[in-house]
Amino acid sequence: MRHSIRAAFFRWGWLLPCFLPLAQILGRAVFTLSAIFFLAWALTSVVGEKLEVERSIVVLYAALVVAFLLGVPGAAEPDTGFKEWCKFIAYSSGCFFILASLQRVPNPIERLIAGFGVSGLIVLVTLYLMLFVHAGDEDFRPNQHMLEDNLPFLTPFILYYLHEQGAKRWPVLALLAAITGYIVLSQGRAALLGLVVALGCYGALVLRWRTRTLAAGAFVIISEAVKKLFAGGSPIDHEYAILAP
Repeated sequence: MRHSIRAAFFRWGWLLPCFLPLAQILGRAVFTLSAIFFLAWALTSVVGEKLEVERSIVVLYAALVVAFLLGVPGAAEPDTGFKEWCKFIAYSSGCFFILASLQRVPNPIERLIAGFGVSGLIVLVTLYLMLFVHAGDEDFRPNQHMLEDNLPFLTPFILYYLHEQGAKRWPVLALLAAITGYIVLSQGRAALLGLVVALGCYGALVLRWRTRTLAAGAFVIISEAVKKLFAGGSPIDHEYAILAP
């Protein structure tokens, strides 16, 4: 039985983290149960296997964990901070199981990118369905009820997946407009900036944009960020502040 469990994990189970963004927007309970299920399945499958992980990855991960821990004593609520640190270790340790799986499956990078791409498409459709259902609620506030945080991270994977599937230009542009439109409606400035950075990385790594083009885009991004920083809030934020009870 353990052999069957291990075989299933290395066949498709290692791709489950690709769909954690979907579990996150479905609720904390769904996300927590999905993460625990993946960790339990991964531990059952990987224990006894010889793991070959580059030392640089282990050092960087350890430095990240230590840096997080050093900030816990200075937190407003150290007990809560320590719990969040433990949860961070539990969730982020899944990367080592994925690295172990990459050594044992055919075409691992292509499958991983495709997994995130499909997950991103499902997340986008789910977000718009949730928006359609809840937009008419009296207490609906875009900046509180719209969940745009994962879209910037998933967008390059969606674009690359569609590119590999031979998608035409106009459907891809329409999809990109839908992603941008959702982020704009949500009033998520950080997400909008993250989306622009993600598109810049995609353009540099996949489309091979020139350095001059990327520098011009970075200048525009920094200029807009400075304007927003010193603007003291947008008219939309002011309007919601007036309407709020």
